[in-house]
Amino acid sequence: MILLFFLECTFGSFADFSFTTFGDSANFWDSIFGNYASFRGCTFGDFAYFSGAAFGDSASFRGCTFGDSTSFSGCTFDDSASFQHSIFGDSANFMKSTFGDYTDFTDSTFGDSAAFVFATFGDSASFRYSTFGDSASFSYSAFEDSASFKEVSFSNTSDFQWANFDDAVDFSGTLFNEVTLNGTDFKEMRVSWNSLENSLVFDGPTYVKLIQNFRSLEQFEDADAAYYQYRKHCQAEKLWTPFSKEGSKWCDILMWFTCGYGVKPFRAFYLGGLIVLLFSFIYLGSPTISWYNRENAESAQKPVIKTLLSLIPKINWPNPGISRLSDNNYSNQKVTFWDSFYFSMVTFTTVGYGDWYPKDNFRKWVMFEGFLGWVTLGLFLVTLTNVMMRP
Repeated sequence: MILLFFLECTFGSFADFSFTTFGDSANFWDSIFGNYASFRGCTFGDFAYFSGAAFGDSASFRGCTFGDSTSFSGCTFDDSASFQHSIFGDSANFMKSTFGDYTDFTDSTFGDSAAFVFATFGDSASFRYSTFGDSASFSYSAFEDSASFKEVSFSNTSDFQWANFDDAVDFSGTLFNEVTLNGTDFKEMRVSWNSLENSLVFDGPTYVKLIQNFRSLEQFEDADAAYYQYRKHCQAEKLWTPFSKEGSKWCDILMWFTCGYGVKPFRAFYLGGLIVLLFSFIYLGSPTISWYNRENAESAQKPVIKTLLSLIPKINWPNPGISRLSDNNYSNQKVTFWDSFYFSMVTFTTVGYGDWYPKDNFRKWVMFEGFLGWVTLGLFLVTLTNVMMRP
């Protein structure tokens, strides 16, 4: 076993370990590096410890390969820190580290665990195109300027609980599996709802903050989709009790079914079509079923066709619920489906041309459909206005 110890060492203004291959363990605990420290292209064995180390103006670990366990916990990087294209083993620990003006982890690969808990990042931090393994934790970390996680791949869980982004954070094109943003504070988050929809751990305030963020960025479709899922989660947590403090689940289900919580106007439109169709059959009256005309069946030359024709049922509506005003004798009046559909449509839209009228025992249905039409059309117009009239 090869062990290299540089515990509490102090290096001058320039320390260059570029392309060095370290053995099983390399230990730089509490070491102090001057203006420039370069570990570019180094290969570390099983363990690499830099815990508590202090780096000056520039620290470069670009293109390094780290072994099973890597620790930079409690480190201080005064200015720039570069870990571009580096590969980390099973564990990478940057807990409570402080990064200076510029931090670059672009295109790096992390193993099972990457911990940046309570880390502080200065002017700019970039993790673009990086890949994280089972666990990536940035909880309670602070980003004092812009942070970029553009096109990052989080293989399993990613935790940003109570992280603070003073400026914009970019998650464009990022792939999440399970992400937690509970208590996360951000000024602006560039992300698409598609990447969060099936991976975001539910937290009400976080959803509300994301919805406001999408609207401020004019991502209105993302805002509507996030609000829709937020309402579904809230609905699942409500009780069936009609007058509970949290609100009734029945009311939420009704709003979901009729207008998609106010963001899906065409649900009300389709519902209106179903109502018109249903009442069209009601106004036709009770149907009677009879067999197909026997004379037509008997006139068929082929026995197979004759048998099939004789088995075809015929549906009649001998007692329709509506009558044409111009016909004084409506007892034998025939009403087609299109007549009934027309009457249902003008009743639903509350137009009421007056050329058809309901019979006595069907007036209650007319009143009920008119009420449903008024409510459904109102929902459709309000929801459409909400979706189409953007600020």
